[in-house]
Amino acid sequence: MLISNVAFVNFTGFLAKSSNTSDTASVSCSTRNPCYNIAFKEISLSPIEGSTAVNASGSCTYVDSGGVHGMIGC
Repeated sequence: MLISNVAFVNFTGFLAKSSNTSDTASVSCSTRNPCYNIAFKEISLSPIEGSTAVNASGSCTYVDSGGVHGMIGC
């Protein structure tokens, strides 16, 4: 399935997860149909409750070059 033209806008909060990573987001698509035009805008997420909120940061796999906008680490 090809995923494209998706926007995540105005997200705030914290991630309830048990890992020690500071990543707040990730995008993973397929080698056959890499994602493109995925946008993160006005994102304010904390890795854990009570920590400093940051923009979306994380990792991207199997996306077209420049396919993800607004996420640190992609």
